[in-house]
Amino acid sequence: PIILEMHDAEPCVPLRLTSIAAAEELSIVVTLAGSGRAIPKNMLHVAINPARINWLGNGNNYAQLVAAAIDEAGGRAFVTDSAMNGSDAASGMHSDAQLDTAWANNSSNLHDLAVGLYKAAANEQTAGPWLQADAVDVFVEKAGIVEPIFKAFGISDGPSALAQLWVCGAIWSGSIFAPTGTGTCILAGDSFLNPSKTFEAKDAKLVPVDGKALANGLEDTIAKPLRALRDAFVGAKTATRMVMRISPLEMDRDPIFAFNATLPAVDRDHVAKRWDVCSSGWLPVTNVRIAIPGVGSYLFPNGFKTTAFDPRFKDAPIASRIEVLDETGEPIAVAPSQVELVDTAIAGAVPGVPSPAKKLVLNKATPWPTPASDPIATKVGNWKAPFNCKPLPGWVDGKLPPTEVDPIDPSDGGSIPDSTSTTDSTSTTGSSSTTDSTSTTDSNSATDAIGTTDSSSLTDGTSAKDSADASPPRKPDSGCSANASTDAPLGGLLALLLAGLGLLVARSRRRRTA
Repeated sequence: PIILEMHDAEPCVPLRLTSIAAAEELSIVVTLAGSGRAIPKNMLHVAINPARINWLGNGNNYAQLVAAAIDEAGGRAFVTDSAMNGSDAASGMHSDAQLDTAWANNSSNLHDLAVGLYKAAANEQTAGPWLQADAVDVFVEKAGIVEPIFKAFGISDGPSALAQLWVCGAIWSGSIFAPTGTGTCILAGDSFLNPSKTFEAKDAKLVPVDGKALANGLEDTIAKPLRALRDAFVGAKTATRMVMRISPLEMDRDPIFAFNATLPAVDRDHVAKRWDVCSSGWLPVTNVRIAIPGVGSYLFPNGFKTTAFDPRFKDAPIASRIEVLDETGEPIAVAPSQVELVDTAIAGAVPGVPSPAKKLVLNKATPWPTPASDPIATKVGNWKAPFNCKPLPGWVDGKLPPTEVDPIDPSDGGSIPDSTSTTDSTSTTGSSSTTDSTSTTDSNSATDAIGTTDSSSLTDGTSAKDSADASPPRKPDSGCSANASTDAPLGGLLALLLAGLGLLVARSRRRRTA
């Protein structure tokens, strides 16, 4: 970490100085702790239009949307990624135990240092920051790790030498099995059975290390700054993370920040919810419904790969709002036609002085007219008994299912949870901003959810409330008794093709345990 102590009273990023050697498109991430949500005082603020996020691609276009939304605001604007309680933000930072450098201080030779490094960084959940790039120079300068690693393995660069030292520590401590014995470290990535390069523990014990100097260096350059940063967040009401992408030509001012105590929190996750839709009331899946918070609930063809270029959304503005945030009051919307005017007006804004000036006349910003939500598409169909199925009482092949059956009662073959992957962060590096979760849902389909949704969402045939005058639809095997055979090859193949391997396994387990 690099600490800059600035004499200015307000938080500021020295962007103009950066422009001399900046990349063509520079990503800037600013995290501020203060008495309220942080705001850019002399730059605009934008919000990403959730309709433009590629929900079916796990938000893989988020980084591009950030850049494009900022361009719609003239190139000098921030996006708020998250704004949360300071203590909550600090909960993911390093603890005092993780920042303890006693393991280095107690090392007098390279063997002890390697074992101490491994133990201090072995567990990902409790590891200190000792294998990060910031630590390499300290290890090279204070501990001289490159020369002995080079003699043993021919590794001459600091990061690789530090990584190899960690591997040696794992082997010398007995934590990693090596056929050559715990006394012999082999080259990382080399064959354990036939290592070409080795480093003996007894030889490493003969290499002196100034552990105290190393510990002091790690404390001053890494542990102390990280501890101070964490403590600042713990004592803050709000921690705000903002991002921007900017070109050197647009770096005509240093962004100045202030705080607004009344602005709402911002969740770090952009979330929506997805359902598979069986328009006939039974499999196969014909559509996918996605409920986009604040926008609506829409159907997409099954197998569709992206929502971002759907005709309903492809021409929508990427910035759902371009606005001025100030230290008090609500956001001030800016019409696209006045972006340049307002950007110029707030360029000299400073904390404590309202902006923009009241004499500036602003046009009304017209919000994007969101497309109407798609109506429920599912129809209740007659039940088709699957192959090798013994129907439950009341279930008749070619007839509607019995109305008295609870649509989500698992005893009659209700939906089975499906497992999906999760990602939970948003950033300008393109990481996904969706959160996948699973839950028991209607007889129509298993939910493969992308987080949560808003009250405007529609669900296709999930319960009687969606189709009050019709019997709730069922999965194809809902009417089969628990003792129905499922081991017939053809029946198993048909079930696999219709419902997917995950659902087949789950249902088979349910029948065996019923």
